[in-house]
Amino acid sequence: MTKMPFSSLITLYSCLILLIISYIIPIPSEGLKLTLIPPHSPESPAYLGNLTMSKKIQKLISQSRGRAQLLSSSLFPNGILNHSSAYNESKDITTPVHGVNLGGASGFVYVAKITIGTFPDEPKHGTYYLHLDTGSTLTWLQCAECQKAGNTCFPQVDPLYRTSLSHSFTPVMENSAVCTSASPNPNPRLPCYYNVEYADGAKSHGVLGYESFTIESDSTPDYSMPILFGCGFNQEGFSVKPGEPEKAAGMMGLGRGKEALHVQLDYSHVGLSFSYCFQDLLNQGGGPDTPQPPTYLRFFEDMQDDPSTYQETTFQVTHSSMYFVRLINIKIDDTFVPMVPLDRVVIDSGSSITHLVTPVYNSIKDTLWSWLISRGFYPRILQPTSQTNDLSFCIIKIPGLGFDTLPSIHLILEGGGDFEIKPEQGFILLKGDPMKNEEYFCLMIDPHDELNIIGAFQQVNHTVIYNTKQNKLLFRNEDCANS
Repeated sequence: MTKMPFSSLITLYSCLILLIISYIIPIPSEGLKLTLIPPHSPESPAYLGNLTMSKKIQKLISQSRGRAQLLSSSLFPNGILNHSSAYNESKDITTPVHGVNLGGASGFVYVAKITIGTFPDEPKHGTYYLHLDTGSTLTWLQCAECQKAGNTCFPQVDPLYRTSLSHSFTPVMENSAVCTSASPNPNPRLPCYYNVEYADGAKSHGVLGYESFTIESDSTPDYSMPILFGCGFNQEGFSVKPGEPEKAAGMMGLGRGKEALHVQLDYSHVGLSFSYCFQDLLNQGGGPDTPQPPTYLRFFEDMQDDPSTYQETTFQVTHSSMYFVRLINIKIDDTFVPMVPLDRVVIDSGSSITHLVTPVYNSIKDTLWSWLISRGFYPRILQPTSQTNDLSFCIIKIPGLGFDTLPSIHLILEGGGDFEIKPEQGFILLKGDPMKNEEYFCLMIDPHDELNIIGAFQQVNHTVIYNTKQNKLLFRNEDCANS
């Protein structure tokens, strides 16, 4: 009988110990947390730099439009809604999800800071930034194997993760239950491959494995457990600016599916609830010397808050990895917008702004204009131009018209939940022609031919909870900088 190498025994024992610990030590009552990095932070891969506010807004809108287009091509191939499952029955785990141009126009809004691995030398763990995506399930990051001949990496700031140096890495083999295989006789000596394909043509290919992920806790030692993830050794089509290595090493999947991080953190495999409370994406009230308080992605089993303080709606059940809700009505202040209910509205952390199908968007514009006139405001409507970032509804700021006098926009979801968008999240104030000393208020909602998304800008100053056990979305208005 061939003896198992000592290094393999160490790896096996380490993984077994982590598995045992994860079942013996419960999730802390107040839950776990990961630090989220906003786009205005110098730490962020999407850092907006010392741009003017107009340029920052332009970049966010461009990002959101690019992502909406990619989401649309994924959900509506050939103009028809795609009802197919997220996984193919193939030798690879394949996740055809939406676009992820790292550092490009369709890049993501927030990144999460994660600690993985168990290394013999200092530092004992690797720290990496991963793009936060509530629309996909598999978490993956680049591995050192991408440097081998025939493989491809995108340039990365942090050292590449090396499986060979981590005592806690265990590869998944073909005969594993988590590896879907078309072969009736999977080979226990061959690794299980994954292949993630995005709608913009970007791809990540590699092997599946278990690795120790360490997550922060408010009151106990940090929590570590083995997580199934993708070790990417061939990345193609990811857009990174020349000479600017990417700060993010991959993706963190929080979508609907058994490979999602929040599901794996739950010993019952139903899925922990997770929440976030986004602060101002543009840091309009501060700068590098006045940073915002930390923003966290939180995981928990039981809510610490009183559920009655939240609005709620039920997720629509689909085969997609994305989270869909049903939009019943929209109100401008207390005035209803003429519309038909909308199914499959995506709650998306990766889109900057909200997108609604054109007929509903036009009804919002008409209702908003009528609301302004009824309050005695007669501002001039501007045609979409580069100066207004091509936003479709912009008006000249006139005396008396400000965030304190503009209306809230209410998204009434199935079950009666009222997702209230305050004026500061519904509109943006842009500088106009400096010769005329003009300013413009623009509606931060964009029309789309077929897609409906509630984006991150409109989720700012809301605590948003994804209760996956009860299949519900909970939300309430919150001052996220002081909560």
